[in-house]
This record gives sequence, structure tokens and C-alpha cells, in this order.
Amino acid sequence: MKDRLILDQNNILEIILAEKKKELKKMRKSRRSLKEILKRKDFVLLAEIKKASPSEGLLAEEFKPERQLNSYISARADAVSILTDE
Repeated sequence: MKDRLILDQNNILEIILAEKKKELKKMRKSRRSLKEILKRKDFVLLAEIKKASPSEGLLAEEFKPERQLNSYISARADAVSILTDE
């Protein structure tokens, strides 16, 4: 029984990993290069979106990454780091 449980957990992790690799491949096709932005500018505004912090815990009661991203775009952020998962 324990062997079956470990096998099932490994399969689940493999499935999750395969799905995340697909998601990353799609994202890489549409991303802009931070390296290129840094070369072109003296000052770069890098914004960050995350739901929680290891040291601070939950950062916002209502986590709305799309709204936060739109605010950063309006503020003319050069790049946005998004540290979250569905």
C-alpha cells in the first residue's frame, strides 16, 4: 500500500511538472527580454506581484493579480515579476 502511495505521488508530480513545462514554453514565446530593457535604459522600474511572502505570510486579503498588473502597466513599469501559481 505504501509503495502504491509513493508511486501515485511520483506520477502526480511528473504530471504537474510536464504541465508546468508546457506553460513555460507558451510564456517564453510572448515575453520581452529584461536583459534588452536593462541595456537600453539607465533607470528600470521592476515591479513584483505575489500573494504571500515566506517571512510576512499573506500580503493581501483580496489577491487580484490582473488588477495589480494593470496598475503596474499604467505606472509604466518596464518589467513585472509574477510570483504566483494557480
